Amino acid sequence: MLETPIFTEEIPAKGAVNGHVRFTMHSETISDVALVGTLANVTSSLLFEKLQAQGTNIIFRLGDAPRIDILARREDDGLELQWAPQQIEAGKLSDIQKQIKDKILVMDSVEEPEPEEVQEEEQIDGPPADIVEEDDEEQEFWSKHLTRIP
Repeated sequence: MLETPIFTEEIPAKGAVNGHVRFTMHSETISDVALVGTLANVTSSLLFEKLQAQGTNIIFRLGDAPRIDILARREDDGLELQWAPQQIEAGKLSDIQKQIKDKILVMDSVEEPEPEEVQEEEQIDGPPADIVEEDDEEQEFWSKHLTRIP
């Protein structure tokens, strides 16, 4: 286990798979979240190479104790991370597509402004308003699948 003021890195005692590493964040400034995200990416690459895994999953969880789980994956490892896709009405989908397209066109035609001086790092208070918090059933799903008894 490695503990710093920004994060704790550990190998869970009851990991979901062989090669499960967890980063728990203690600081939520943008630069600290970016740092932990980069460390998770490097850890994922190391797990892939050293354990000769067939792939890796990096799972970000926001909430009271934000954390990142990195899982080294193998075929038939028994870990099921599938979810039911959400259905959306065709009209809403075309509206979203138009909004994205308009935003991209605006961004391409606008020159980049001069960078402003940043006074303080912005604190992340939680997920953006448009992200729905996990309900009890979803939390139970993740707890069941990310904690295993060896």
